[in-house]
Amino acid sequence: AGGAVLDACMELPEGIGFIAHVRDTEGNTIGLHAMAR
Repeated sequence: AGGAVLDACMELPEGIGFIAHVRDTEGNTIGLHAMAR
């Protein structure tokens, strides 16, 4: 534990999917992408 959510899950345009940005415990920013169904 210890990471943080930087941006809540956002829908991308044109049915591309969803993205959220998080920061891990070492300070790295990561973008997580999920495909649209």
